[in-house]
Amino acid sequence: MLVADASIFVAGHTGLVGSALLCLLASRGFTNVLTADRADVDLRDQQSVYRLFEKIRPVRICCRRHRWRYRRQHRLGPPSFSTTT
Repeated sequence: MLVADASIFVAGHTGLVGSALLCLLASRGFTNVLTADRADVDLRDQQSVYRLFEKIRPVRICCRRHRWRYRRQHRLGPPSFSTTT
């Protein structure tokens, strides 16, 4: 169980799923949600990500990249979102 001031890093915070996750965390009272723009870190570069995590020291990392085009092409329908507590 996470406390409300736990540091949580959300990757992809400007996308559909990432921005929804930010709203969900805010609505649940989490106050220390961390994000980084592409100018700050290149998520494709492992060393860059390690340096960022050493700097911000998140307790949890949320990386939810959704492949809508894949789901649409394979007629899987809209995604189902689940939350864990």
